[in-house]
Amino acid sequence: AAMSYDAGGRIISGASVTATITTSGSAMTVKADILGHYRVPGFHKIIDPNSVEISCKAPNHVQISASRRAQRRNVGAAIETDCVLATVTADAS
Repeated sequence: AAMSYDAGGRIISGASVTATITTSGSAMTVKADILGHYRVPGFHKIIDPNSVEISCKAPNHVQISASRRAQRRNVGAAIETDCVLATVTADAS
């Protein structure tokens, strides 16, 4: 499953995950569950995984990376992406 977690490997529940199809601009946002898992339902057609961009947000966090796992060979397989977020520390100034 796709997951959201911080650089230390701690799960971030409730992160917002947005999948955008770069060729059409259509986007869908879902929330990660208590275990940090998320699933973006299909866009009702077969799409090229290379045209999908994943971005993540969570309160007091900033996205470090969204890394795609190795793609399964079968057509229509889930695109699994791990979002890594970092905690934003309050500026002392």
